[in-house]
Amino acid sequence: MLDQRSTGAEQDLQQAIEIAANMVGKWGMSDVVGPLAYFQVSGGFLGEVGASRSHSEHTARLIDDEIRKLLEESYNTAKSILEREKRFLLQLSEALLEVETLDREEMAIIYECAKRQDSVVSLGAEQ
Repeated sequence: MLDQRSTGAEQDLQQAIEIAANMVGKWGMSDVVGPLAYFQVSGGFLGEVGASRSHSEHTARLIDDEIRKLLEESYNTAKSILEREKRFLLQLSEALLEVETLDREEMAIIYECAKRQDSVVSLGAEQ
């Protein structure tokens, strides 16, 4: 959103990968690989957690492709929302720098002001 990259999202990315992998490989939530549980976790030696693989290399590639597709779609959706709400987010961050906390009403006011400003800008672009 601000054309900056950082390592701050590392844990978010790890969690997103884990959720996408579970959706595809554990919970059967993929039309491509089907409603099967490909990932099975079992207790290992002395209580260690181990994962077994009972599918082919081809299926593993399909699973990887589906995980990547889910992550890319989610990234694009999040980016679109952030771009659409950029004015609100900038105004919100400015307000938080001044007062540190906002209640629901104050956030709603900031949101409505940002939406009105977006409407005025889009009307000006049409003329």
